[in-house]
Amino acid sequence: MENPSKQKPAKRKSLRHTAWQLGVVAVVLLLWRLIYQVQQPELIQTPAAPGPHPVIHHGEFFWITQDAGGPILHARPVRGGPERILAQESPDVEVPSSMPLLFTDTDVFYTLHPKPKPQLLNISGAGAGGTGSGSTVINLGTFRPGKERPVPGERHTKLPSWSPESYRLRRVSRGGGPARDVPNVEADYWSWDIQIVGDWIYWIKTRPDDATIIMRGPEVHMERIGHSDLMATSLQTGETRKLAGNMDASAALMSGTGGVYWEEPRPYPDLIQDLYYASATTPRRLAIPGYQASSYDRPFLGSDTLTEYRGRLYWIQYTTDMSHPAPSPVTRPARLVSANSDGSDLKTVLDLTPGKLATFRLLKADQNSLYGAYLPPERYGQVNATLLCRLHPERANPLEILRPMAGGITVDQGYLYFDAEEKVGAFWDLVMNDEVNLKRVSHLYRIPLPK
Repeated sequence: MENPSKQKPAKRKSLRHTAWQLGVVAVVLLLWRLIYQVQQPELIQTPAAPGPHPVIHHGEFFWITQDAGGPILHARPVRGGPERILAQESPDVEVPSSMPLLFTDTDVFYTLHPKPKPQLLNISGAGAGGTGSGSTVINLGTFRPGKERPVPGERHTKLPSWSPESYRLRRVSRGGGPARDVPNVEADYWSWDIQIVGDWIYWIKTRPDDATIIMRGPEVHMERIGHSDLMATSLQTGETRKLAGNMDASAALMSGTGGVYWEEPRPYPDLIQDLYYASATTPRRLAIPGYQASSYDRPFLGSDTLTEYRGRLYWIQYTTDMSHPAPSPVTRPARLVSANSDGSDLKTVLDLTPGKLATFRLLKADQNSLYGAYLPPERYGQVNATLLCRLHPERANPLEILRPMAGGITVDQGYLYFDAEEKVGAFWDLVMNDEVNLKRVSHLYRIPLPK
C-alpha cells in the first residue's frame, strides 16, 4: 500500500497545474474579448423620427419633423443624451424634403417655403420625352442647342415657362436661440444644392430656362439654354457676388475645398458632360473636360460621387449604352478616375468595366483615407451584400474590403458611419434562412478612422 504522505505533493502539483491552465484560458478569453470588441463596429441608436435619416454633423444628430404645429428642428448627441429643439417654425410654412440641412461649426441652416408646395415641373434631361415601357423611343438626354439642320419629320415641343418660387434660408445656432433669415440669399425651389464652403454660401439665382424637346425618328432629346446665375454670399458681411451666368436653373452644385463644382452639357449631338468650378475669388472655369459620358449620368451624380483627396479630384465615371432597348439606355459605373484640380494628370484608379468589378459608389474622404461602397458581381441565384471598402490609389490593387454595409456613408470627427442590414425573425427561420418569414432591418454603426 502506497504511503498517503507521498500523495499530497502530487495532488498539490495537480491543483497548481489546473489553476495555471484555468488562468491561461481566462487570459486568452479576456484578450479575445478585447480584440473582438475593438474589431466590432459600434451600434448607434438613431432617433425614432419619421421622415429622412437624421443628419450627422460634429457628433450630433439633426433632423426635422413636420406636423400641424409647423416644422421643428431637433438635435441629439450621437452617443445618446437629451434631445434638444433648436427651432420651431409657424404652421403656415414647411421645410422642403429636397433641401438638405447645411452646417457651419456654429450654425445649422435650412429652407422654408409657404404651404402648399408648388408643383414640380420635370426639367431634367432624364425625363425629357419620357415614354411608356412598350415604346421604341430612345431618350438621349439634355444638350445645349446644336447647329444641325432640322431633318424631315422632326418635331419640336417648347416646354412651358415657370415662375421662380422664392424660399427663405434660415440659420440657428447649434447652442440654441432664435432662428433668423440669411440676408441676400434667394433660395429657390429649383436650387437643389445650396452649398456652404468656408465663409460663403453658394446658390443659384434662378430664371426660367428655354427648353425644347426634339423628336427625330426614334430618338428624343432636350435642348436647353439656361438664364440663371451662380451667386456667392458671405456669411459674415452679407456681400453677394455673381460668379457665373447662363446656368441651368436645376444645376446641381457639389462642394469642394474652396468652392463648388457643377456639370454642364455640350451642344447636340455631343453626349459628353463637362465639369466646371468657381469660388468666391475664382471666376467660372472648366475643371474636367469629358467629366461624364452623357446627361443620363445626372441622377447618379452628387456629393457622394465626387470628392477631393490629398490635393486631387476623385470621381466615379459612368458610361451609357445607347443601344439598350427603350424606355431608357442603361447607365452603369465604368471606372473610378482621378485628376488634378485643373484636369491634368487624368488616370484610372479602378476599372469597373464588365467582367472586372460590378459597381462602385458613395465616395467619401477624410485627411487620411478614401472610402467607398463596392457591390461584387452577382452570380445566378445569389444576392451579394454591398461592401464598405478603403481605397489606396497608390497601390496596384487599390481596393481593401472592410465589411458588409447598406445605405450611405458619413465621415464625421474621426469616425466612419455606415448602415448595415440584418435579418430578424424566429430562431428556426434564421437557422433555415427562410427569406419568406425573415425581415430585413437596417442599423447604424460606426468605426474609428485610422490615424
